[in-house]
Amino acid sequence: MSPMSPTIALLTDFGLRDWYVGTMKGVICQLCPKATIVDICHAVEPRNIMEGALMLYAAHSYFPRGTVFVAVVDPGVGTSRAPVVIRSRGCYFIGPNNGLFSFIVGQDPKAQCRRLSDSRYWLPNPSATFHGRDIFAPSAAHIAGGVDWKKLAPDHESPVCLSLPRVAISSNAVSGIIIHFDHFGNAITNIADSDIPADVKNVRAGGLNIGKLVHTFGDVAEGASLACRGSAGFLEIAVRNRNAREKLGLKIGDKVTLEIARGRKK
Repeated sequence: MSPMSPTIALLTDFGLRDWYVGTMKGVICQLCPKATIVDICHAVEPRNIMEGALMLYAAHSYFPRGTVFVAVVDPGVGTSRAPVVIRSRGCYFIGPNNGLFSFIVGQDPKAQCRRLSDSRYWLPNPSATFHGRDIFAPSAAHIAGGVDWKKLAPDHESPVCLSLPRVAISSNAVSGIIIHFDHFGNAITNIADSDIPADVKNVRAGGLNIGKLVHTFGDVAEGASLACRGSAGFLEIAVRNRNAREKLGLKIGDKVTLEIARGRKK
């Protein structure tokens, strides 16, 4: 981490209408004024932990080593769910232990998770309903300011992981499901780039024929459906210059199948 300008990145479902995000930034500015604060997104669907987990995963690898991420999608705030900090690949991830870091820990077997339990690094008298301000923001500021993360979190904690749907791979097909729709209505699946075979002859989604796998949106006619490798590292279903969710009637959980041109040789 650079001692001159540490980076703190924020992702929440708080929206921008209220004072929540700005207040968290104010706490960080007081405790670590040299920090650069970056907003990843504050429009995660309220209480949608899976969506927050995917957004965090899609963005995190583009930040510098040493970045402190604060992610708050926390329907269980104030309950027995633990506040945690996870160290993974030289970065820190702070937030509720409710599955929000599933993709992070799932891709890094060396990730370490510890419970934020030393209240000396929190704001006094923390609210039961705003841990983003009173626990997570000050913890991030202290770590960014150079405090050893293990001082804030002396005890190990097992990370909670969502039950992520598995991709089914056979000799003639690869199948997964839709897990997210972006702002444009494009459907993001759980089929990673590494699961996509070279010989895809056809793609189906939600019982509809989508067509061949293409390189980008412009490879099909206006209003035509398509499947491509998305920027987040997963297969996406889209309609050129249209909202695929609306036009195709797709929904979260719909099955997506890549039909393979020929059986794989053993």
